[in-house]
Amino acid sequence: MATMATERPTQGQADNQWPALRVGRPISYRGDVVAIMRGEEVFADDNLSQADLRVVRAMVRAAWEAPQADDNQLLLYAGYLLLPEDLLDECHYLGDEALARLRGLPTDFVRIRRRLPRLTSHRRF
Repeated sequence: MATMATERPTQGQADNQWPALRVGRPISYRGDVVAIMRGEEVFADDNLSQADLRVVRAMVRAAWEAPQADDNQLLLYAGYLLLPEDLLDECHYLGDEALARLRGLPTDFVRIRRRLPRLTSHRRF
């Protein structure tokens, strides 16, 4: 017959039973925290689609380069990284959905990127 222990752990004993707590920078996408950056490690939500994961990776890269940027700025920076102007120029005839499929990105992300201003002056003749 098993017996139950009646002693409660002391505060020090209870603290030793918890996993280590580490602090990192959250990355939010579409209103949800989907990744945590800590040093060179990134922990991402495993429910992300491959297309969303590409965007989140670019947001993480942006956060490394500009740690003071907020999540909206990171998303815009990711747009310039994943869809550079020369690519948009070459694919200007494609619709948003076609470009999204071609590049493996979410369609709404392509729409956001196409609304962003150009970083270089360029004239089409």
